[in-house]
Amino acid sequence: MKRLYEIDFVNLGFDRGMASLFCSLTGLEPDEIYPHVKYRMKGSDFKRIFRMLGYNTNDRFNAFDKDTEYPVVLRLQGKQKGYCYAFVYSNGKVYDPYNNRIYYLNNRDSFKRIKGKYFLTASWFYGQNLKITSMLQVWI
Repeated sequence: MKRLYEIDFVNLGFDRGMASLFCSLTGLEPDEIYPHVKYRMKGSDFKRIFRMLGYNTNDRFNAFDKDTEYPVVLRLQGKQKGYCYAFVYSNGKVYDPYNNRIYYLNNRDSFKRIKGKYFLTASWFYGQNLKITSMLQVWI
């Protein structure tokens, strides 16, 4: 039986998107998160910070699996090479911590599938589609 984790999505404002992501996935207060996060972070920073806060993660970002039982950090890539965006995914919902929006994976207005890959078709995002490239599972 699949476990369902309840996520309270936290919005701390556009410039605090990374802190919103960590608060949403851990349930910790912003004051506990702020000293550890930056506006821009590498993939290895996520794993290090979650583990420092007492949470488990898989060893690296893995291919996206929409049926994952754990809440995850989603890595999405747009047109700009070498720059990725981090969102939260849990139980078919994708949370954008920068713009405080929730998208549903099964909603064709929000997502499309091309050759087995998911793309967030977010018109608010400068008219570009964001490709879901990988995920990092987080659990206690």
